[in-house]
Amino acid sequence: KLWKAYRLGQISQKQLNLSARPIGSRFKILVKCGLRSKDRFMITLCKSLKRKWSAIWFFAKYPEKVEPANNRAEKALRNYVIWRNIS
Repeated sequence: KLWKAYRLGQISQKQLNLSARPIGSRFKILVKCGLRSKDRFMITLCKSLKRKWSAIWFFAKYPEKVEPANNRAEKALRNYVIWRNIS
């Protein structure tokens, strides 16, 4: 919702960044809990998320450079993927 509001010009970049912070804080708590899990997959996932933390939240800091999802790239490649599957 935040990203959409930013893209529509309803909120500024600063508002996007400030509004994303509480979400990041809650997510960070979940990652810390996951690191204490007994599930090896969960621990591995959380370690990976922790290592890539700044990259995960890059979109909030620099929204003009990157989007939070790769939907635009997927849509651009969709016709080629369909063509490849049919061929």
